[in-house]
Amino acid sequence: MVLNLRLVRRHGMWLAPLLTFERRPPSLCCSTSSSAARVHSHGEVRRAAVSSLDLKACLPKPPFDVEFLRKVSHSAVVGGLREHVLDSIENGFASGYSGGSFFSRDFSIQLDGDALKHAMAKMEKELKKGFYLGPFDECPFPSPWCKSQAFICQLFLIPKHKFVKDGEFRLIANRSFPDGRSFNDLVDRRDCTAFIPGYSYYTFQAFLEQVRRLGPRCLIGLFDVKDAYKHCRMRHQDLWQQIYLVGGKYFVDLGGMFGSRNAGDAGTLSWSFWHSAFATTAARLSCNTL
Repeated sequence: MVLNLRLVRRHGMWLAPLLTFERRPPSLCCSTSSSAARVHSHGEVRRAAVSSLDLKACLPKPPFDVEFLRKVSHSAVVGGLREHVLDSIENGFASGYSGGSFFSRDFSIQLDGDALKHAMAKMEKELKKGFYLGPFDECPFPSPWCKSQAFICQLFLIPKHKFVKDGEFRLIANRSFPDGRSFNDLVDRRDCTAFIPGYSYYTFQAFLEQVRRLGPRCLIGLFDVKDAYKHCRMRHQDLWQQIYLVGGKYFVDLGGMFGSRNAGDAGTLSWSFWHSAFATTAARLSCNTL
């Protein structure tokens, strides 16, 4: 049974809304095809059927020793930040999305040619690493353990390296589309300033000042955290917001998405946690050695 709402115009005047009921076959109301998971231009809402997505596969699997982190961060990291990051590493980061999940939103775009080839190669790579789930022939949400309808993200590709033409591409989730009603529009900023009063970010100017104070023989190191955002696993209750549709197949992103505000905040919180914990531990070790 479908409820239709129409505005009626007669003799140049708008009358009261007209409500009508229309009985439709179950196949039109509960289809699991991608077209049935969209909000159509004339306002009709179609809900997808429940999938059989395995809950165990969606639970966070932190690659870190949480008890060790709890130990080294004790008295080294501000209380609110410490408890938030430890809980998030163990149970997943919350997305902070305040939008509803009554109907599915499909913002995906059709990828063709080389773009589709690169996107599918990226999906296969992330699947092998354990960062994605899929591919699914039907949308994995809603599921028996999550009644929320899927939020299907728009994707695009950019060169991975700015100055090296090596054919590598980075897959970006356009979480700011569409403007005004996107995922990022409904996620409040929640970075270190929410946990540490008077917090200020470490700037390049501060780095130069530190080098100047240490002198010309100071040791400077640089390292990259590989797949950093992907290790910020999201809570399984929020994975309905992290769906891709590529080449007619559905994928679930288990970690932070490039292009997502909550992933950036999760990364910032994590790096501040690591820095505070291990910088303090290193200082303690240096004092004990001396």
